[in-house]
Amino acid sequence: MEFFLGALALLFIALKLLNKITWSWGWVLAPLWGPLLLAALAGALSGAASI
Repeated sequence: MEFFLGALALLFIALKLLNKITWSWGWVLAPLWGPLLLAALAGALSGAASI
């Protein structure tokens, strides 16, 4: 899964640099920060559930 997300991020970065997509850099880099955000959310929810 990490290989796929890394490859997807590289593809999005290349497309952005070649002006093929006009997305913001936040969306271009989403394959890199998305899994971290989901893990933090899951941790917060499991922590809240244990209270």
